[in-house]
Amino acid sequence: MTEPTSEDNERIDRILDLWFEERELTAPQIDARLDVWFGEDPELDIRLRHEFADEIHEASEMKLMHWAATPRGRLALVLAIDQFRRNIYRNTARAFSHDKLALKLCVEGIVQQADRQLTDIERVFLYMPMQHAESLRVQKKSVMVFTALANKVSPTLRETFRTFADFAELHHDIIERFGRFPHRNAILGRENTPEEQEYLEGDAPTFGQSTG
Repeated sequence: MTEPTSEDNERIDRILDLWFEERELTAPQIDARLDVWFGEDPELDIRLRHEFADEIHEASEMKLMHWAATPRGRLALVLAIDQFRRNIYRNTARAFSHDKLALKLCVEGIVQQADRQLTDIERVFLYMPMQHAESLRVQKKSVMVFTALANKVSPTLRETFRTFADFAELHHDIIERFGRFPHRNAILGRENTPEEQEYLEGDAPTFGQSTG
C-alpha cells in the first residue's frame, strides 16, 4: 500500500488535532471533551462541515485508503467516516451510511495490530465503529476490546476508560435485545415493533441522533 504523502500527513494531523487537541490526554482533559465528542454541538457540526468536507467525502468514497498504511492515517479515516459523518449528517440516514467501511478499517487495524501504535484515547476512537454496528457478534467483540483497554490503562485513567467500556456494554445490550438500534428506526424509515415503541417512549438513549 502506498504511504501517505507529506500533504496527506498534514491533512491527517488536522483531523487528529481537532479531535484530540493533544496526543496524550489526562483523565480530566478526556472528561472535559466527552461533550465535544458525544454531545450535540451545532457549532462543531458546522465547523466540521466547512473545514473537513473534502476529507469526509474522499474518505467515504475510498479515495484516501492509502492513509490506512499508517496507524494515525487509519485513525483519521475512521474519524472522518464514523464520527465526522455523524456530526455533519446528524439526524439523517447519511450519518450511518458508511458504517461498514469504518468497521472494516477498525477490524483490519486490530488484526494488523495498528491499534498498539496509538495512544489509549486514540484507540477508543479506532474501536468506536464496533459500538455502532448492528451486529451482536461485533458488539460482543466490542465489549471485550473496550473492557481490555479499560483494564490496561494507568490507574489514573481507569475510571474514565471504564465509562467507555460501560457504553460498549450498553450498545451490546440494546443489540442483544432488539437486534438493531431502535433510535435509528425513524431516521432509516424502519417501523418500530411494539416493544421498540415502548422502549423509545421511555428514557431510551439516542446517542446524539434524534428518533424523529
